[in-house]
Amino acid sequence: MKLQSLPALFIILLHAFSVRSSHRHCLQYKSSITLFNEPLMILGHQPSVNIGPMIPCQIRGGAILLRIWHDHNATAKNDVCPRFWQFEHNPEEKRQRVIQCCDEVAERLPVDQNCQRAQEMFNCYYKNLDFRWVEKFFIPRAELQHARVLTDCIRMLQISESELDLIRQEGILNHPRGRCLVRCFLLREDLYSEESGPRPFRILVEKGGADDGIEFRKQGERCIARLQRNFLDRCTLAARIADECYDQTLLKIIDEGLKNIKT
Repeated sequence: MKLQSLPALFIILLHAFSVRSSHRHCLQYKSSITLFNEPLMILGHQPSVNIGPMIPCQIRGGAILLRIWHDHNATAKNDVCPRFWQFEHNPEEKRQRVIQCCDEVAERLPVDQNCQRAQEMFNCYYKNLDFRWVEKFFIPRAELQHARVLTDCIRMLQISESELDLIRQEGILNHPRGRCLVRCFLLREDLYSEESGPRPFRILVEKGGADDGIEFRKQGERCIARLQRNFLDRCTLAARIADECYDQTLLKIIDEGLKNIKT
């Protein structure tokens, strides 16, 4: 896998996050306080039960693990951040106030001051909203973790390097083995079940959604019902769901994962 293109801190945090997992394919439900403590443990500090003043770069590290931080341009993911905050009164007014504050931080501090930017953008939220510290959230996998699941599927399906090259050339949906690779990935990531269908909430979170996504779910359900009437084989059905339903979120995850696999 191509690690050199990713920021060093992200790689270190991802490694620590992975080795502590009891099973590489288990679902990841963690509290915010747990993930903000991960950088402390990496740096040899004792984890804290109650969040107080954070050490430099702790906020940035925790935000990376929460998947609410773009480390390449040092900006908060303002479409995802609201998952972790309480919006009890005047939610839209507070949301706009936070976004304006984050924009001001981005204009004032250069990108290379990423830890300082993370801290000040976090404060934009913190002074306006209540953080949900102890509630556990579904945390989507990082790009390298998606790539690792794809690598496992390639091995399980015994897809050779030449076949993988052909799948890339023809398009993953146009090759029978490519469609089975899609099915394997969705099953291993637990984003899809052949008994109950896709997991719309997890797909929405993978897409970056922060609300309940009612219309997103309804569109997906209508799309799946249409495909199921065609009596497709299991691999083709999974592949077409990835391509045609839920705004192609699943297919985009797979495409990005394939880019991180070195042949």
